[in-house]
Amino acid sequence: MSEYSIACIGECMLELTPSDSETTLRKGFAGDTFNTAHYLKRILGQEAAVSYVSAVGDDPISLELIARLQLSGLDTQWIRRLSGKTIGLYLVDNDKDGERHFTYWRSDSAARLMFQGPEGQGLLDQLNSCDVVYLSGISLAILTAQDSVRLIEALLSYDGLVVFDPNYRPSLWASAEEASLVLRDLVKTRAIVMTTLEDEKALHNLTTAEEVASFWLEQGARDVVVKMGSLGCYIASLKTIVPALPGIEPIDTTGAGDSFNGTYLAGIILQLPPYDAAREAHMLAADVIRHRGAIIE
Repeated sequence: MSEYSIACIGECMLELTPSDSETTLRKGFAGDTFNTAHYLKRILGQEAAVSYVSAVGDDPISLELIARLQLSGLDTQWIRRLSGKTIGLYLVDNDKDGERHFTYWRSDSAARLMFQGPEGQGLLDQLNSCDVVYLSGISLAILTAQDSVRLIEALLSYDGLVVFDPNYRPSLWASAEEASLVLRDLVKTRAIVMTTLEDEKALHNLTTAEEVASFWLEQGARDVVVKMGSLGCYIASLKTIVPALPGIEPIDTTGAGDSFNGTYLAGIILQLPPYDAAREAHMLAADVIRHRGAIIE
C-alpha cells in the first residue's frame, strides 16, 4: 500500500510537436499538472499514489489519453467522462534557443467542467482524503469563476499540503489583476509556491527573487521557490540560490518547470532537505530540455 496520497488537478491535452522531419508532427499528451504528476509518480513509485483530477470526453482520443495516464502509473478514478466533449489540443513551435511557443485549441475542453454539478462537488470532497494537492494557475484559469471559488474554498478547509505553481498564461485571464486576485486567494491555503521570475514580472512587476519570495510569503505561503532558468532557483526558507547545471544547450524547454516541480515535491515528500531536492530537480529539468516534448521516456 502506498504511504502517501497525492492529487494533481488540471488539464491534460493532445500535444503536437515538430519531429525531425519538417512536414510531420509528433503526437503526445501533456499539460502542466500532468507533466508534474508524471515525473512525481516516476520518482516516488510505490511510495505514493498519485491521482489525476480532471475531466475528458467520451471520444477515442479521450480514451487514449486515459490509457496514457494509466501508463504513467497515475490513478485515473477521479477523471470525469463527459458525454459529447473532448480534450484540448496545442501545437508547440521552438525558436533557435529552444524556447517554446504554443498555439492552443482548448476553449471547449471537458476539463473546464470538472467541478460542475454533484459529481464535481464529489471530486472536491475527495480532496480531503489526500496528503498533498498540487495545482497551477492554469488549473484555476480554465474553470468558471464560480468553480474556481469553490475549489479555493475547498482547499482553505483542507488540512494537507497544497503546492502551487502560478504558471501565468495571459490568454486565459481577463487581466493580470484578475489573475493576481485569484492566485493570492489560493495561496491563503498556506501553499508552497513554485513560481518563475518571468511570471512574476508579468503578474506583479517584480524583478528579483527576493521581492517575489517576500510578496508570496506576505500572502500566506509557507515557502516560495523562484525558478530562474539557467541561473538556478531561489528558496525563500533558505534565503539562498541553488545553482542550475552549467553548460546545458536546450533543444526544447517544454515541461522544464513542470519536471522541476515534480522532482522538488518528491524530494520534500521523501524528507530531503530543500537544497538537495532542488539540486535533484535541476538535474531532471536539464535532461528534459535536451529532448523534444514535455515528457521524456
